[in-house]
Amino acid sequence: MEEYQLDSILLGRQLLLLYGVTQNQRYLTAANLLYQQLLHQPRTPSGGFWHKQRYPNQMWLDGLYMAEPFYAEYASLSHHPKHSRTLPINLC
Repeated sequence: MEEYQLDSILLGRQLLLLYGVTQNQRYLTAANLLYQQLLHQPRTPSGGFWHKQRYPNQMWLDGLYMAEPFYAEYASLSHHPKHSRTLPINLC
C-alpha cells in the first residue's frame, strides 16, 4: 500500500461484486484496504490520482481505468457521496 500504485486497485470492483454475492467479509476487508489506499493516494494539482508514487504528478490512462471505476463504485455502495462527486472525470 505504501507504494501507492494504481495497478493493485484493478481487482477492487471484483471484490465488491464477490462481497455482494457471497457476503463474505474477507472481500469487503480487501476492498476497504484498496479504498484506504486511494484516500491517501498522491494527487495531481487538478485532483487526479498519480499513477505511482515514483511518477510524481503523472496520470496514466490505464490508471484511470484501474482506479476511478472502483473508487466511484465503492463510494456509491458505502454511501460516501463526498468521494463519488470529487472524481477527476465524469464516469456517467
